[in-house]
Amino acid sequence: MKKLIFFSLLFLLYPICLVFSQIETGGSLELGYESRIVRLNEGTTTGMEIQSNLLNKSEFAKINLNADYKKFSLYTGIKSYFQCEKIDVYDPLQIEYTVGLNYKINCFLFKAEHMCSHSIESKLFYEVYDKFSVEIYFGNKK
Repeated sequence: MKKLIFFSLLFLLYPICLVFSQIETGGSLELGYESRIVRLNEGTTTGMEIQSNLLNKSEFAKINLNADYKKFSLYTGIKSYFQCEKIDVYDPLQIEYTVGLNYKINCFLFKAEHMCSHSIESKLFYEVYDKFSVEIYFGNKK
């Protein structure tokens, strides 16, 4: 009886294991400088002009993760903007979260992506978008 249960479970789990073995995963770490400008309520006298300058820092670190299965690709990314106080002291200012799904058919790439971003220290800044798009490839690339 135990052998029958074992082989039944093995028979049921085999397709799941087969699918998971075909998933390709990867990731990357990106460090860099980005020319970025965020303006909030310019012209007011409430101090927002000074605070908005804090978000105009360009140093960032981004972690990207992806999983591909046949024509599907699932990806996510976390990007943090920071300010260099000293050579060894960095203060995080803003963070972005991205998650998306791509589906490729021949020369068409269908995309769905969600991104949200906010300042870290206070509720000074918040941005969000949902994007749906189609890319069309020409020639032999991709």
